[in-house]
Amino acid sequence: MSAADRGPGPAPLAEPEHRPAATAYLFGYSVLIPVISALGVVGNALNLLVLTHGRRHLRHSIYVYFTFRVYFTCESRRHSVRVYFTCESLRHSVRVYFTFLSLADLVTCLLVLFSGIAKGVAADSVWWQLFDVYLHLGCGAVSTTASVATVVMVTVERLVTISRSRLARWYCTRPVAWRVCRVIVAVSIAFNIPYFLPFTVDADDGIRPTAFYFSRYYQVHNWVRFAVLGVGAALFLGVGNLVLLVSLRRSCARRRTLLSQRKHWEERRLKVA
Repeated sequence: MSAADRGPGPAPLAEPEHRPAATAYLFGYSVLIPVISALGVVGNALNLLVLTHGRRHLRHSIYVYFTFRVYFTCESRRHSVRVYFTCESLRHSVRVYFTFLSLADLVTCLLVLFSGIAKGVAADSVWWQLFDVYLHLGCGAVSTTASVATVVMVTVERLVTISRSRLARWYCTRPVAWRVCRVIVAVSIAFNIPYFLPFTVDADDGIRPTAFYFSRYYQVHNWVRFAVLGVGAALFLGVGNLVLLVSLRRSCARRRTLLSQRKHWEERRLKVA
């Protein structure tokens, strides 16, 4: 029986040896993926609720990890130097990035949840196939791109904070963070437009690839997306967090050295007195 005679939906697996595979396929898309996605939806919804309405409670928890303060004190006989740096506005920009990240992940989990239904129990429905082709594929690519870009920008903000203190006072603020998020949305939509075009839905044949799917541009775009969002983002996050750890170790070593010098000087001053 041809695909046109069979109609939309997956091919039936009538052979006995294929029945376990068909059962696992149906269970995975109809039960497992929706359940996992539903947990992600609940988790990100709670994150959004806390980030948008739990400002007072967050002051003593999440900001402990993301507010950056460094104190260095060095005293001698002739001069007294006290270096103090703090970025109070940093906590506001972190809130913006985390809110945007939770929203992007919430959209991704919702799309994956409905896509599982479309590929499972509703595989024969043309309307669910339309959703899977025209919404899940394109909008899911946009939301995942925005999520990865937001995580990268959080690391960029940390690097700016530890390496460019003057720039951090301007960059690590709520208005700049919202501007960055708006740019991320615009770039994510423009970058993922090709994922709205590779498939179409036919009433007789179901989901079919278009001519664009076989084009060289689409194949190159897939590799570019993998290189930028997969390999490039992973390398940047790895190197960036390594730089953060090295900077933290240097700061701790410098602090211990300064405290030791101060203690030694206090002992000498007491002996002289």
